[in-house]
Amino acid sequence: MPTQKYEVSSGSSSPAGTPVSNWRASLKKAERQIEAGRFDRALVNLATARSSGADAYLCTLRMASVYRRMERMSEAVEEAEFATFLDPTRSPGWTILLEFAEESGDLLRAFTASETLLKLSPRHIPAHIFQANALMQQGDAHAALKVINNLIQLSPDNPEHHFRKAQISQHLNESAVAIQEFVQVIRLDPEGEFAEAARESVEALDMFHLSQIAMLASEDAIFRAKLCQNCLEAIRERGYSLGPMGEHLLANFCEDELKNLTFSQSVVRYH
Repeated sequence: MPTQKYEVSSGSSSPAGTPVSNWRASLKKAERQIEAGRFDRALVNLATARSSGADAYLCTLRMASVYRRMERMSEAVEEAEFATFLDPTRSPGWTILLEFAEESGDLLRAFTASETLLKLSPRHIPAHIFQANALMQQGDAHAALKVINNLIQLSPDNPEHHFRKAQISQHLNESAVAIQEFVQVIRLDPEGEFAEAARESVEALDMFHLSQIAMLASEDAIFRAKLCQNCLEAIRERGYSLGPMGEHLLANFCEDELKNLTFSQSVVRYH
């Protein structure tokens, strides 16, 4: 913790009696310099304000953001960490530390920040997302899925959470859950950021499963007979799942009395 490199005053003036107006002037200068892209000078004025009685916590977070804009990530992380030392009970410092540490590849600091954030604010979504990603990188998809399920409970109408669950379920070969979650993404936000990828994923899963079903129907007379009786029940017995459009194609296939044992590659788009 870089505590000894700083001298921070918590009063309304510096130890030498620097008036309040002085550190306020330093802060105003710093903001003007940031706007002008004069980041080095801004850092000097922020440090002056911090040591002269300004809110050390806010000055430190501002310095962290300036270092980030300068792409000096190690110093940005240091300043963010120092803010958490100044006041470990406030979430903004931990949130910035999580973001900057993850961006710089310092996963240990990022994980510590995420753990603290979840203690301070159990509903903190970025902390949950970071932990899910970290668990996936470690190869623990089941644990990652638990984290995502918690996120869905906290924010059930967020399509990103359902998309992440679909991806993890697909990784775990749980195709029924994956299809269900991809379809939910499309329902929640048909034109959103994740909708097109969800459509493509459902269609790919549908065509893969339909090709397997067609092959099995051509080789297994009992399965073929069950398809004619109740196509959805027949495929579920064999562990297959389809999206709504896949089920539509399957119904057409069965209504044709299985005359054609292949499915068209032209799939109706999900909307």
